[in-house]
Amino acid sequence: MFVLLISNQVTKYNFWTPHDQILNLLTPLLCLFIGIRFKKYIQNLKNTTLFSAISGSLVLLYGSFLLVLPLIIFCYWATKKRIPQIIIFDTILIITAFFFPTFLWCIILKAQGVNFFSAEISIFRQFVWILDAMKGSGSFFLSALLKHTASFIKTLPSLIFLTILLIGIAWRAHNNLIKSVIQRWHKKDYDDIFVLAAFIVAEFLLFYWALGYYADRLTFSIAPILICCIAACLKKEKINQRFKYLLLLIIVLSHIYTIFYHPLYFPTTFFS
Repeated sequence: MFVLLISNQVTKYNFWTPHDQILNLLTPLLCLFIGIRFKKYIQNLKNTTLFSAISGSLVLLYGSFLLVLPLIIFCYWATKKRIPQIIIFDTILIITAFFFPTFLWCIILKAQGVNFFSAEISIFRQFVWILDAMKGSGSFFLSALLKHTASFIKTLPSLIFLTILLIGIAWRAHNNLIKSVIQRWHKKDYDDIFVLAAFIVAEFLLFYWALGYYADRLTFSIAPILICCIAACLKKEKINQRFKYLLLLIIVLSHIYTIFYHPLYFPTTFFS
C-alpha cells in the first residue's frame, strides 16, 4: 500500500520541484498519527495546550494544518469525563493556544511596519465567500451554496478508485467492519483507526467545501486516509493468496498508469 501513498499525481507533478501541495499528503497523515497517539502521550490539559500551540505554528507554513485543531479538540473531549463548563473552558484555552503563534506573528509584522496580508482571503475569497453570499438575498445565498457545492463535487472523482478499493477489501476481509466502528464509537474508543479516519475525512470534506477554491489536488489529501484504512483492513484479517495477487496487480497497474498517463480527474489547468 506504500506504493499508492507515494505514487500519485500530486507527487508526480511536484517530486522534483517541491511544492506546498506535498503538504496535502502530510496533513492527513499527521492528523491520523496525532489521533492514534493522543491518548497515550498527550491527553492532559497542560500537554494538550502546549501541543496545540506547537501545531498552531504550522499554520504559518501551510493553511491546511488548521485541520489539526478540530482533531485535537475531538481527541481531548473523548478522553475526558468532566462537567461541560470545565470542558468548554479547556477548549477555549486550547483554541487560544493554537492561534497564539499566528497572532504573535501579526504583532511582529506590525512592529516592523508590515501589514499582514492574505491573498487567499482578499483575492480568492476563501471561506469568506459564505459571508459574501449571506449579504445578498435568500435566493442568492442558496444559489451560491449550490454553485460551490457542485464545483466541489467535481473534484471528488480522484477518490473514487480508492473508495471502491477500500469497500471491496473491507467486505472481503470482514463484513462486520461498519458494525465494529459503530460499537467503538458508542464505547468512546475514538483512537481506533477507522473511527479517527471517519472523523478526519468528515472534517477534510467540510474544510475543502467551505474553502471556496476547488482543485483536485486539494481534495486528494483525503486519499492518504483511505490508503491507511485499506492497510488496516489488510492487517486485521488474513487475506487469501489469490486476493493478494489481485491486489498486487491493481497496485502495479495503478503505478504504471500514474507514470505514463494523465488521469481524467486531474485537469491540466490546475498544474499550469
